[in-house]
Amino acid sequence: MGRDDIQDRFDWPRAIRDERKRRHLARPEVAHRSGLSLSAIKAYETGARHPSREALQAIIDALGLTAAEASPILAGAGYATNWRAIFHDAYGPRPLEWFEEQVEHEAWPAFVTNEASDIIAANRTFRTLIGMPPSQRLPTPEKWNFIAMSTQPWWADHIDNWDEAMSWALGLAKTGLRRQINLERPPPWSTGSNC
Repeated sequence: MGRDDIQDRFDWPRAIRDERKRRHLARPEVAHRSGLSLSAIKAYETGARHPSREALQAIIDALGLTAAEASPILAGAGYATNWRAIFHDAYGPRPLEWFEEQVEHEAWPAFVTNEASDIIAANRTFRTLIGMPPSQRLPTPEKWNFIAMSTQPWWADHIDNWDEAMSWALGLAKTGLRRQINLERPPPWSTGSNC
């Protein structure tokens, strides 16, 4: 299925018009919110013109659509769906208590880290493994870093596949798999080399 097939199956101009009306917004208001001209909004809604991705995204933002609501409009207009935004909307930022509850249900040692590899939640099995009382609160993240702890002998003695775990953790930090890297502004751990 190609771009033309998708466009033929979904009437994206009608969708943006219907979403505007459903939200009780007039075209001038959408034009003002999006920074586009009134004539452009009318041309896009009637299908007389095809918007750039940036213009279509500006309309989507002006309408206040969620990523899931915007997905068929973007796809219908021939643009890639923003899956990251869809997942963020569905599973986005959670309170610390949510993570603590999730890992507690795991039988094996389980923990959650942030982007800096600071451990922010850990289950009882993991705490027992490293000698921390299960009821004790975790230290502040900056004092409980997975990579820093992994280099300590008291920690390494508890891990059978320490070399593999360290290779994985360092590879993750060096390549920045948790986020897309802007090559013009790389994260600090990947500057200076492309190893």
